[in-house]
Amino acid sequence: MKLNLLLKSFLTVILAVSFTDAARVKCSVKNCCRKRDLNSLFEIDNFNSRANAFHVTRALPELSTPDILKDHIVREVNKLPPSKLIYNNKSKRTASTAIWEPFKNARGYVASFSIGLQALRGCTALIIVGKSGVFAAHFFEDESMEPSDPQWVESLLKSGNKDFKNLGDYVGELSGQPQGGLSTSPEVFIVYPVASREPPVDDIGQPKDTRPAAVIGFLEGQKQYPQAYDGIFNTIQSIWPTITTIQGVPYYPLNLDNTITPSGDPPITDKERLDRHTNGRILFEFEGKDSADRSIRLHIESRRVLHVNLPTTPA
Repeated sequence: MKLNLLLKSFLTVILAVSFTDAARVKCSVKNCCRKRDLNSLFEIDNFNSRANAFHVTRALPELSTPDILKDHIVREVNKLPPSKLIYNNKSKRTASTAIWEPFKNARGYVASFSIGLQALRGCTALIIVGKSGVFAAHFFEDESMEPSDPQWVESLLKSGNKDFKNLGDYVGELSGQPQGGLSTSPEVFIVYPVASREPPVDDIGQPKDTRPAAVIGFLEGQKQYPQAYDGIFNTIQSIWPTITTIQGVPYYPLNLDNTITPSGDPPITDKERLDRHTNGRILFEFEGKDSADRSIRLHIESRRVLHVNLPTTPA
């Protein structure tokens, strides 16, 4: 009898430890980017609400309410073709990918376009908006966060590969502000995950942790991958030594395995947030030659972090 009780106690401890060790699964090639959006916790490092300083009349709909903005971001990101996705899930060489889109060519502004990313849930993204175009990159959580990783962020930015555009090839086009002016630095946004209270684990023989990310918890003010953030920051600063326009944008990564409706008002799972809300989404919009106005907008989750008028004709 005593042996049975001891055995039951032992199994209970093992199960409890296994569940705790599961935490949330790292974003991997097969299961990309955990994403979460807890608006009350959203903040932007060194962000001084510059977006509010610009007033633009655009061909794009006026996103005057949170619901209209949310619906617009979700709809526009969902309909992006693979060539306009910052994360290229068709890549067979690497999970970390980067794209470049110019604003102009020899004849003037190009046609309007959008690029975006659908499901950040642990990975890191980089958006550089410069004088003549936008460079955007997605760094996978399980391949690019440590210097020993096969696709380390600094190595990708400095050397590139078949699916990751070499940042060095676009320094000239990126040097300067999209709205003009004397500055030779671009606008830079590093979108990084806030550290989870329980470190993410690899999806290898681990039981699923179905708790919402908010229940797993976060370490406020801490980055999940500070080395990766610093690697990106330092690379950007080495290209533009006097730059003062690098903004760190934290987000709270969601748990894709949370499919059980939690208590709350309204009750919604992390998976539903990722599928139907702005959580983990990035949308960059350029209004070009086919628009009545020339402007740029950048949305990170539910926030508009950049809204800029462009000159009537490119400089």
